[in-house]
Amino acid sequence: SGGTDKSLTITNSSATSPAAIWIGSTGAGTSGNTIKNSIINTGSNTATSYGIAISNATTIGNAGADNDNVTIQNNTITQCYYGVFASGTTATSAGGLDNLSINNNIIGPASAGATSIGLVGVRIDGAVNPAVTLNTIQNVNGVAASSGGIITTSAVAGGTISQNIIQNFS
Repeated sequence: SGGTDKSLTITNSSATSPAAIWIGSTGAGTSGNTIKNSIINTGSNTATSYGIAISNATTIGNAGADNDNVTIQNNTITQCYYGVFASGTTATSAGGLDNLSINNNIIGPASAGATSIGLVGVRIDGAVNPAVTLNTIQNVNGVAASSGGIITTSAVAGGTISQNIIQNFS
């Protein structure tokens, strides 16, 4: 909708590798998907659970080519290992995630506990010109060395990460 209310809740309560939303490709990919104004969560914040995954369509968490122009905006994401996990196959337009936009989201609950993020708020790999702006990432229980608020890999070309609030890690 054009509004800002969060009247849609999406939950995947599976105990085995749940993803509340999964955009995947095994070839040409998708373009122009928008995930907006929703409450998103899974039944687990342990390894291999995803609030939103943009990856391979066959195996979640593996790189998927050309899922371009995806917008993730004004959502609340809780109780998952990865809040947003986005992985293209390369940092070039042929295979990369072009123009990914992650903005104005709340990733993690207001208070630490069972609905905290398990490892990473936002993880981006294999992308071209992503924009991660104006998000609040909070209450991440990541004790592993690979935990973080926003993580990008060397396979990201260009992009902007700005005006995010990252707080309350344990």
